[in-house]
Amino acid sequence: MSQPASTYNAATRKANLAIIHVALGKLKIKDADYRLLLSATFGVLSAQFLTQMQHNQLIGIFEDRGFRRFTKTPAELPGQPKFGKGCEAMGKKVGAMLAQAGRDWAYAHGVAKRMFKCDRIEWLSGTQLHAVTSALSIDQKRRSKPTAAHPKGAA
Repeated sequence: MSQPASTYNAATRKANLAIIHVALGKLKIKDADYRLLLSATFGVLSAQFLTQMQHNQLIGIFEDRGFRRFTKTPAELPGQPKFGKGCEAMGKKVGAMLAQAGRDWAYAHGVAKRMFKCDRIEWLSGTQLHAVTSALSIDQKRRSKPTAAHPKGAA
């Protein structure tokens, strides 16, 4: 029997188990058939005893049977603002800059509030959105500069 899957990242394990159970529902696989698949393929009766690699193999088996993982596009993520006409392109640019910096839309709303006393970024004019992209660009440059303690290239 395999060792428990607790040997890899708990968050990844939980996400993989969730994907497996969603796939079971979408593919309408009965519990007995699922247990038979686990037993025949991996020698276990529960996915909790699979390793990360085995979880990925099981998900691959489900994908071969027609399961599609649903991933949300950036426009569908919660908090994604809807920009007015003429501001969509600038809004997408702000979104891309936030993603690159690893920040969410709440940060952009905070920037809008601090710079223009406006609670939501989608309420800004095109000129104001341009100023926000400039601020994000400055922040990006500031974050990429090496510090005196940790010069770039030094490990």
